Amino acid sequence: MLRPTLLLLSLLVCFSSVQAQRTLSLETCIEIARDRSPAARMARMTLSAASLDYEAFKAGFMPQVSLSANLPGLTRSITNILQDDGSISFIPQSLAFSNASLTVNQDIPQTGGSVYAYSSLFNRLDLDDRTNILWQSSPFVVGFSQPLFQFNRMKWNRQEMLADYHIARISYNQAVETAAREVLEIYFDALSAQINVDIATKNLNNNDTILKISRGRFEVGNIAENDLLQSEMSYMNAQTDLETAQLTYEQAIQRLKIALGLPKEENIGLQAPGSAPVVAADPETAVGQALKYSGLLQTANLSRLRASRQVAQAQQGVRPSVNLTASFGLNSSGTTAPEAYKNLVDRETFTIGIEMPIVQWGRGKATLDAARIREEITSISWDQQQASFEVEVRYQVLNLQQLGRQLQRSARGDTIAQRRYDVTKNRYLVGKVDIQALFIAQNEKDGARQRYLMNLRSFWLALARLREMTLYDFEANKPIDWQ
Repeated sequence: MLRPTLLLLSLLVCFSSVQAQRTLSLETCIEIARDRSPAARMARMTLSAASLDYEAFKAGFMPQVSLSANLPGLTRSITNILQDDGSISFIPQSLAFSNASLTVNQDIPQTGGSVYAYSSLFNRLDLDDRTNILWQSSPFVVGFSQPLFQFNRMKWNRQEMLADYHIARISYNQAVETAAREVLEIYFDALSAQINVDIATKNLNNNDTILKISRGRFEVGNIAENDLLQSEMSYMNAQTDLETAQLTYEQAIQRLKIALGLPKEENIGLQAPGSAPVVAADPETAVGQALKYSGLLQTANLSRLRASRQVAQAQQGVRPSVNLTASFGLNSSGTTAPEAYKNLVDRETFTIGIEMPIVQWGRGKATLDAARIREEITSISWDQQQASFEVEVRYQVLNLQQLGRQLQRSARGDTIAQRRYDVTKNRYLVGKVDIQALFIAQNEKDGARQRYLMNLRSFWLALARLREMTLYDFEANKPIDWQ
């Protein structure tokens, strides 16, 4: 009873291991790559960081409220004090102070100015070892500062940050598609290795059968020794091919697990993709979608924006600038805190500051001319990049169409080569063809299978590359947006 029990347990273990294997299709690998692969997770975190940076930047243009205080402050020093008779005496002085103020500030990016309001809640000075205490308050003060004819840094910063954020969103979609394409390459490496193991296994079994038949025919004198030796050599080569294929498959499947973020101990197998999708894409439409949805134009516009910013900043060095400031408020003082809030009087300030370059020895003009030249260089460079990008997109569409036709032919060739091998093998078994014809048919069968896999890989990678370049789904006829 022991031997049947062990046999039953062995069958159960084998059945469990087979059941535990997870078979991944091409579509499943792409879905995992876009959603849970390490590359996709890093892209998602990069977009989150960019979104937080953008939110923090926008918050900077909202009213900023701050509280400042010194509770307490102390200074002790010997100070030169002017006396009534005009002489100066150096007298030790001790000053303790406490103050607190509340400020609200609002930047105005459209004009580059700012408005503010603050309240100096209290300002206390303790003189002469606290024998003389003074209180001062400014319960309400409003003011503004407005530069005129100057470089508006806030306006340019806001335009650049908005462009950066849009590019970050596009870059995320592109990073997801890049992750899918890279996983596609690794998937087909592993699939090719898996199919090579299957081919090598079948070839080993076939060569084992052929070797046994050859030995029998040699013993009865139906074949020469040379044919028998060739059968033995083919059998040994098939053993080596199987061992090599198994090692290559193990390495490829581990790389796929790493790319998908799967546990290294998980047992997975691969399912070969079926028919290739039909993609209705023409070159001109693809170029239009690429320019509309990819990040090329947005990145070019950002570069041009930064070049224009340098020109605008350089113009500041050759023209006058004016800064207008004004404030109005109430303030008072007293020997006690309540007195500092009584008998409030006005406090006003108004200033027009002017700065005008007079003699620069040509520095400002040279800086401005250099900025304009760089702006033109930037424009020319991006025009060239756009033209090259359009050519590449058109080529990618034409290449995809050609690969689709090649895939159909190679699929038909794979079917024909397999059928021819089966016919040749059956004819060899009945002695109607020699062993040379059989090995030729076998090599053609394996070559046709490899060509089909290569064309299948090239087609899917070309489609993935087209999606990555254009950020457009030509199968669903809609833009790609994974956010």
